[in-house]
Amino acid sequence: MTDIIDDKNLQKAYSDYENGFFITLARETITKGYKLAGLFPYRTVRASKATIVETKPLDQFVDQTTGETRKMAKGTKARRVRGTTVTKDGLQLTYQQLDYHILNEHLADPAINLAREIMSMSYILAMDINDSIINAVRKNAEVIPASKIKGKWDDDTTEYRDIMRDLRRIADTKLDKQAEIDLIAMGSEAKFEVSTRTAVETLPYQIPSTGYTIEKAMQLVDTNCFYGGKDMKPGELFGFDGKQPGLDVIFQEWDNPNIKMNVELDPNLTNLAPPIGMMMYDDSDTEPKPTTIIKMFCAYGMYPYQKGELMVRVGKQVTG
Repeated sequence: MTDIIDDKNLQKAYSDYENGFFITLARETITKGYKLAGLFPYRTVRASKATIVETKPLDQFVDQTTGETRKMAKGTKARRVRGTTVTKDGLQLTYQQLDYHILNEHLADPAINLAREIMSMSYILAMDINDSIINAVRKNAEVIPASKIKGKWDDDTTEYRDIMRDLRRIADTKLDKQAEIDLIAMGSEAKFEVSTRTAVETLPYQIPSTGYTIEKAMQLVDTNCFYGGKDMKPGELFGFDGKQPGLDVIFQEWDNPNIKMNVELDPNLTNLAPPIGMMMYDDSDTEPKPTTIIKMFCAYGMYPYQKGELMVRVGKQVTG
């Protein structure tokens, strides 16, 4: 395939794929896009062929740095594929695939930044993984009733000590279960109220069980409080034991030799980057106007170790 490509930009694109640059970029981008997903170690399994349940076109990407939407590059089209696959143990995994098509004549244009496009595709997968984590926590965490919480944090009468009391209540919820809630993820408004009312300095904190680093953690009453990402509800709180992950996170491992997957990564990301797969090829053998196709895919599932035992949730800690 690549031997018929004589343009330097096309040759470089396929070289970046073959030498592992694109798959490394994709896996690192996904890991850096994590919020809650970095709290849980994962294991890999083999699974059966995916059953596709939904396919829909994509007409724009989200910039992973700014969060703003943008148009895709000239001469491209993309679609999103969702489905399910099943492990040998009978566990159902969510299958996600992104297909990206670009005419070779456009890929030859020096203005096309294919690495940027791959990073945007990777960000979509990262958000999907984060969203699945959040849904699994909501479904399986023990709910702390409102009667045990002092009040809404955005109330005018709320004081510093009220927030400290509530955080201590959350942290001590699992003392009888041999667990310690020392990580508290917060929705945007809850995080705003805590950060402004306590004025505590934010510091990096590394999760003991995974090595993932929360870049901006507020250390309060023996807990590390941090923003859990835009998929959390504004006033929502999740509590975890950083030494005992509450979820068993599973990713499918790909054994097709034509799939790019295993590459050397930054040592700090090796245990975090999920085993996504990538394929890149063109249809020049059958089409007079060739198109390059890039496929990125992963399959994952999140299952609680002990439902309600190692995670807690507060549904709405602000009135907004």
